Amino acid sequence: MDGVAHESRGHRLFRLGLRVLVALFVIHAVYRIATGTWLVWDENRDWDLQSRFREYSFFSAGWYPHAQFEKPPKGVPGVYTVYPPYAFPMLSVFFEPGGLVQGRIVVWTLSIASLAFLGIHARRVLSPFGPEIAALGCATAFTISGNKAAILLGQFSILCTALIFLQMTLLARGRAVAAGLCWAMAMLKPHVALPFAALFLLERGWLRGLAAGGTLLLALSWLACAWTGVGLMQLVDFWLNRMSFTFASKGLRFGPGPLAAWLGVDPRLVVVTVYGAVLAVAIGLVLFLRRLGPAAMLPFAGLLSVVGMLGIYHWMYDQIMLFPAVLATMVVAASTRRPWAIAVAALMIASLLPPMRWVEKKFLPEAILAVTWIVAGIYPMACLVADARRAKAVPA
Repeated sequence: MDGVAHESRGHRLFRLGLRVLVALFVIHAVYRIATGTWLVWDENRDWDLQSRFREYSFFSAGWYPHAQFEKPPKGVPGVYTVYPPYAFPMLSVFFEPGGLVQGRIVVWTLSIASLAFLGIHARRVLSPFGPEIAALGCATAFTISGNKAAILLGQFSILCTALIFLQMTLLARGRAVAAGLCWAMAMLKPHVALPFAALFLLERGWLRGLAAGGTLLLALSWLACAWTGVGLMQLVDFWLNRMSFTFASKGLRFGPGPLAAWLGVDPRLVVVTVYGAVLAVAIGLVLFLRRLGPAAMLPFAGLLSVVGMLGIYHWMYDQIMLFPAVLATMVVAASTRRPWAIAVAALMIASLLPPMRWVEKKFLPEAILAVTWIVAGIYPMACLVADARRAKAVPA
């Protein structure tokens, strides 16, 4: 009886600790999101959104927003957008007809709604493991450090990540075409959405999904080129052969861009080599994962999120794209209750919390974060593969 009472008391203390942690997460998230929102309206700090509005203003006037293709009118500074052509028709949703003020309202509203969607999704996935675990997953979506920067700068990272989770939900329900359209809209920020194109390969309708998404992107690109009078193939040639890839060495201090800078070689060569190798590995992995069915979706998405975060140019406001890895590690930890699994999940969550940025700047090399994310991406996949092998080895 004493043992049972002691175990029950310990369980109650654990649940109480989780509730306190959730409360702290919520308070901190509200503070950071409110602070970011205040700085946008009080100090006009949404510089990225202002840049997108300036580019869209060129586009809406019939000028392609890149001085490489069209010189602006005399006396007007040129712009050099890094966004692909299909993005500019998408931006009309944010800026028409109300301009920058409308854009601020739309981006903020969609970002908060997207965080709510991610939180609800996490709560549903984790609900079998108890209300406290589910609440922690929900609160973590709001607490990720980069969210403040995304809202403050007017970034689309949160919205695009929510669209990726909607893509995953639709794929799990067999709605490949709708999933393809969601993925295409998430490609507003291609360095967030691009890795998740591999999710289509898990489903039998992968070709329909990719075709639907690709068709939408191609149609919007054609529309942008027809509106501005710039040839689509001219843009393709510029992106593939003439555009500088030096931007790939900025942002986080790891990935193919910094590797190219360290080696002193053309970043385009390193980026293409790394992406080619990753694609080959992904295809081989998918051939195995397709046998496991829907259970493979979240762990694979977690792995892809880590590959995308480390392998493509990013700043910290894109950290929300790692939420699939957070959720995958939490599912493994809650279902197995193994100390190692709990440690991986705890470290993954901690690596994305605001205090970690201060700790990393003061004491730790950024490579520690990379190692943490790599382990968090691989571990749920390894557990899934190990469980599948054990199930296969058990005689019917």
